[in-house]
Amino acid sequence: MKVLKNTIYNLNIFQTALVAGFMTFYLIGLGRYFNFLLDNNFTEGFTKYYSLFRQSSNVVTVLNIFLGMQLIIALLSLVLNFRRQPLPGQIIALLAPIILMAIHSITGFSQSENLINSGTNLSDINIANYLKYNIPLHIIYSIIYSLGSLLLIFQKK
Repeated sequence: MKVLKNTIYNLNIFQTALVAGFMTFYLIGLGRYFNFLLDNNFTEGFTKYYSLFRQSSNVVTVLNIFLGMQLIIALLSLVLNFRRQPLPGQIIALLAPIILMAIHSITGFSQSENLINSGTNLSDINIANYLKYNIPLHIIYSIIYSLGSLLLIFQKK
């Protein structure tokens, strides 16, 4: 049982760090590129190209599985290791995706993001909301996931 607990804890470190890296990459690269397209009215980048890629590659499904795995692993790690390992990193790793989903929903960013990335509704209101929240939210997500993974690493017994 100890091997299983250690394995799940190590997977929690790995998966949380992967999501932190993804969020940081999005913040530095892809998110800024999307903002650039919208700021410069290159909407065909979404209507003609990204939306086709999004549909043909199932990128949304893959991303949801990737983020969902982190949530499941963090929950399992907390259940198995709440008495064995320090709690702060485990709690942050578990709360990170919940915070992400809540903020995405509360700000309306989730809806704007989906409509723009799918190329279905690039209205001025959706673009303004997307540009307002895209980078700031991903800064928050990157910090939370990074903090969680660092605490998991450095507080490990």
